[in-house]
Parts: sequence; C-alpha cells; structure tokens
Amino acid sequence: MGLYLRKELKNGAEISVWEVTESEEELLYYIKSEARRREKLAVRALLNTVFEEKVYIGHHDNGAPFIQNDLTHISITHTNRFVAIITHPTEEVGIDIESIERDFSAVE
Repeated sequence: MGLYLRKELKNGAEISVWEVTESEEELLYYIKSEARRREKLAVRALLNTVFEEKVYIGHHDNGAPFIQNDLTHISITHTNRFVAIITHPTEEVGIDIESIERDFSAVE
C-alpha cells in the first residue's frame, strides 16, 4: 500500500504512516542500492548473532548509530565484503573498515 497518511499538525510537526501490506522483497525495493540492502541485512544478521536479545538500532542527528533498547555503545561499519561492529558497555567507540581496492587519493 505504501504511504497511508501524511499530515502536518498545527505545531509544525508532521505525522506519516505507512500501511505495511508489501512482502519483504517489495519493501527492499525502497532501499535502492542492492549493495546497501545486502549491507543492512548483513548488519542485522551480525547483531542477531552477537546479542542474546534483539536490539534496535537508531541514529543520532549526526548519523551515528545507537542501540535503542540497551545502554551498550556501538559503532557499525561496512564494505562490499564485510560488516563489523564494535561495542563497549560504557565508553563511546568507533570502527571503520575500508576496501584496499578503494581509491584513497582524495584523503592522502
């Protein structure tokens, strides 16, 4: 079905509702890049493997991920071949992986 309702409220907020009638495959269409879809699914598989309980990932305004239902700090990275996370119970963490085939001339 897709977008079911979109309404701007008097205070400037906007409510958007999606009616979920699509299959998983149809919903994956909205993530345009196949590589991006694979990365998102691989991250979810990794999270489901590492954590005993299901965790829900949100993103801060700066794009950094956080676990919505756990105080554990997390950083997530991905390349074409790998996805990786680093976690810490109390400290901020960061991780980055890059493909060695990547053109690094812009950052050299």
